[in-house]
Amino acid sequence: NATLGQACVLDSSDANSLSKLSRYETSIERSLHRSLHELRDCQRIRQGEEAGKPSAIDVLEDHR
Repeated sequence: NATLGQACVLDSSDANSLSKLSRYETSIERSLHRSLHELRDCQRIRQGEEAGKPSAIDVLEDHR
């Protein structure tokens, strides 16, 4: 059984490891924003208001 550390070392040996991490980060951020939007809608509905209209999520790109 490989430990988590060993798995990270093996995965980071790939030439695309930073781009993979960037894609994972973007995916997690999008999921977070969707969840926050859904939470706000649930809170509005619970308070007797209408749910917010769907809106585009601004994703800032990191140009390093």
